[in-house]
Amino acid sequence: MGRYRYSLVRCVPEPRTGEFINIGAIAGAYDEGDWSARSIGNYQRALRLCTADQVAAVTAFIAEAWQQIENAADTFFPLRDEWLDEIASERRNVVQLTAPQLAVADSADQVLDLVFARQLIDPARVSRSTIGKHRLLAWVRRYLSEAINDSLIVERPRLTVGEHITTTIDFAFGSDRAVALTQAWSFQKEGIEDLSKDVKAWAYAMGRLRQGEGARLIGSERSLALKEDVPIEVVFAPPLTRQQQEVFEEAADVFNSLDATLYSEDYERLAQDVRGLVAAA
Repeated sequence: MGRYRYSLVRCVPEPRTGEFINIGAIAGAYDEGDWSARSIGNYQRALRLCTADQVAAVTAFIAEAWQQIENAADTFFPLRDEWLDEIASERRNVVQLTAPQLAVADSADQVLDLVFARQLIDPARVSRSTIGKHRLLAWVRRYLSEAINDSLIVERPRLTVGEHITTTIDFAFGSDRAVALTQAWSFQKEGIEDLSKDVKAWAYAMGRLRQGEGARLIGSERSLALKEDVPIEVVFAPPLTRQQQEVFEEAADVFNSLDATLYSEDYERLAQDVRGLVAAA
């Protein structure tokens, strides 16, 4: 379990009176590389105290916070703990956050499940615990660091194929030559249509690599040579809804066309396989 921090997000229609209603919550931890935000699904009670515009301002803020979380995950730089303190101190009008509190849990979503069960009233909300890409990456990194030397792990290198085709790889492994490439995908993402486009763009570059076009793998600190038959590994969080399942099935065909090895959150097996490839090299 990890140590997380969380804040409730409130709608305060008249800051002078101090009346408020909790609309959502934000939770996360830099050390875990795991953040999440959530709003209630039923605004009937909130609209008895606040205007529609005020509730919309709070939900827009939560959506903006979630977008910052997603952007940080995409750039592989998890938000720092101070981020929650900063936005909590900045919000003093209609949108307000409680002072961050500590919680021990397995994930940020589990913290939100507990917070919603105990401190928010939302009869329309069904408890859920999803796995986002940022949490996938954090867990992959943790298992890999235990399996091989950190000096053999290159995080977020840029793959360029030919002259103009580029994509970002989550992990590459090796000292001078890449012995494996690992990519993480969460099919539990709400914006599943965007994920489908991201998978196709990544797969196009990987397909050109497989065809033997000249490719370069450049990390922030060092670069790795690579061959067209380099093992490709995909670790993924499986879909939860029918729409997510449809996108996953389409992506699975793409992964199979690349001869990628699939791991459904099986981080230990992934780490063992990478260790074997490194040792064989």
